[in-house]
Amino acid sequence: MKSPKFFRRGVSALCAAALCWASAPAAAKSAKEVFAEVASSVVVVLALDSTGDSIAQGSGVVVGKNAVATNCHVIEDARSVVVRQAADSGGGETYRMDARVLTRDDERDLCLLFVAELSAPPAAPVAAMGSAKALAVGDEVFAIGAPKGLELSLSRGIVSQLRGIHGKRAAPLVQTDAAISPGSSGGGLFNEDGELVGITTFKWKGENLNFALPVEWVEELQKTGNVKEGAKQKQHKCIANLNYKCVINFALSIARDIESVDARAGLWRDIAAAQVESGDMDGAFATVQKIDDEGARIMALRHIAVVRTEMGDISSAFSAIRRIHDTDSRDFAFRDIVDAQV
Repeated sequence: MKSPKFFRRGVSALCAAALCWASAPAAAKSAKEVFAEVASSVVVVLALDSTGDSIAQGSGVVVGKNAVATNCHVIEDARSVVVRQAADSGGGETYRMDARVLTRDDERDLCLLFVAELSAPPAAPVAAMGSAKALAVGDEVFAIGAPKGLELSLSRGIVSQLRGIHGKRAAPLVQTDAAISPGSSGGGLFNEDGELVGITTFKWKGENLNFALPVEWVEELQKTGNVKEGAKQKQHKCIANLNYKCVINFALSIARDIESVDARAGLWRDIAAAQVESGDMDGAFATVQKIDDEGARIMALRHIAVVRTEMGDISSAFSAIRRIHDTDSRDFAFRDIVDAQV
């Protein structure tokens, strides 16, 4: 029987061998393996005119349960947008799903679409996220899209260079010689592990000068989109349940986004009226102060005075009048109160 010394030595050798085996880098996937893994995450994006006819076709990548990343220029002139899973080698038209822009960054030419039906069977899987910052010149990459309408086309290349934009950016544009053509816009650029590292966007003057937006930009846009979608769902819920505070906040957020001064003032006035009728005088006065035009602001205060008078709250009516600084306008407001009492 061997001594414990030899036994321990044998165990150490086995452990060392196992450690070496475990720490060995995983072999890079072949083009065939990458395609099989990620192709179903690449979709076709169609821009439609007012009659429902397609005016432009591009590509997109599923980056969330109901989210598709694409280039904004693909849907630039669209009256509506649809997304469908790309057709495989068997051909045939696949099911169309209505889409809407969830959020966009036109400067970066990156749009995030919300597709409600995307998670329903047969659901398109979400692409695994990689990192453009982790790439190095010479790394092998794979582009999948629908160039010239040829859906699920695969091309292979290398990272030719990593380019910055407008000075230093956290993530670089990926320059690659992987072939892309019109229709590839919005498609996916994947690394050897089948992870999404970029959104194929444009080619420069000449051959093999192709570029992809870094996947980090997609992740930044997703955060913005998630916040917006969460706010929208909350708004729908509060309106359905007739939650006063939530509805008022929703209306205030809409008013802030209106560019027309007159239209914005009209909405401020209506919101203040709703607040007055619900007894929220502090909220009503705060809303009135948001009105830019002095004349419109005075009319809103006069309206508050009349409504509170009709409700029997003379004290609040006078409080509204005292906020009117113009003497003549204040006199008219007093007459309004008298008329309302009569």
